[in-house]
This record gives sequence, C-alpha cells and structure tokens, in this order.
Amino acid sequence: LKDYLTQLIPVPEMQLEKIVKKFHEMGKALIVGNGLCGITQGILGGFGFFIFGLHSPFLWGTVIAFMAFLPVIGASVVFIPAAVILIIQGELWLGISYLIYNMFYSSIIEYVIKPRLIGKGMQMNSFLVFIGIIGGIKLFGIIGIVYGPLIITIFLTLAEIYRLEYKEQLA
Repeated sequence: LKDYLTQLIPVPEMQLEKIVKKFHEMGKALIVGNGLCGITQGILGGFGFFIFGLHSPFLWGTVIAFMAFLPVIGASVVFIPAAVILIIQGELWLGISYLIYNMFYSSIIEYVIKPRLIGKGMQMNSFLVFIGIIGGIKLFGIIGIVYGPLIITIFLTLAEIYRLEYKEQLA
C-alpha cells in the first residue's frame, strides 16, 4: 500500500524521501513531547493532590497524565472539580491555592515546555510549533494538535525542497 501511494505522488523520489523523513520526525516528536509532558503533568498533579491533602494522589495523578493528552481541557478536567470540592468544603484559600498551583505548572508545561520539546524533536523553532498547535486546535479542534504542526512541517519541507532545487534560478 505504501509503495502504491508513493507512486501516486507526483514528486521525484529524492524529494519524496525527504518529505516522508520529516513526517516520521514529526510523528516521533509529537508522541515523545506529548508523552513526556503528560507524564510530567501527572506527577505534578499527583504531588499537588498529596500536598493539598486530597485523597488518592496516585490515582488522580495517573488520570491527569492521561487527560493531559487532550488539548485545551486536559488536566483541568481533574483539578478544577478538585478545587471546587475544596471550596465547597469551606477551604476557600486552600481551593484557590490548589487551582493556582495547577494552572501555573500546567500552563508552563503546555505553552513553554511542550512546544520546545516538540520543536527540538522536529528540528523546528518552538514558536512555530506553538503557533502550529494553537492554530491547529483553533481550526480543527482537538486533532489540530497534530494537524497544525503537520501543516507547518509540510510547508517548511516543501519550501526547503524548492529552495534547494531552484537555488540557481533564485540568485
């Protein structure tokens, strides 16, 4: 199937290999970046449950790690209800502190560390990855976390191929 599909693409074989290589790099970078960030959020989320005296920190840390894969809502599906429960139980400042703690670490991971990890794995500027993720989510919803960087990768790869192929004509 792969051979058949590659024959349909009207691009010279050398250029196609470069495109396929970039797709592999991107896929690996997305999986590793999202995985490491999800695990980190799970550890910090479970630690927060422990520090703030909430029950089952290991369980909820694990749930946070899995939920962190969902863009936009992610870990907040766990920590917002936990903060609300603390507030309802009369622990206003504890609930607010818990919410601030979670918003702080999850924002840093999602908007600073994750784009850097993915960008490093894709050999792409982390700001471009950040724009790709945000723009992809805005245009395509949750799956945009993959589509955004994918579109930027395709564009940059094709621009590089064009630049190398037509270098003499551009001068």
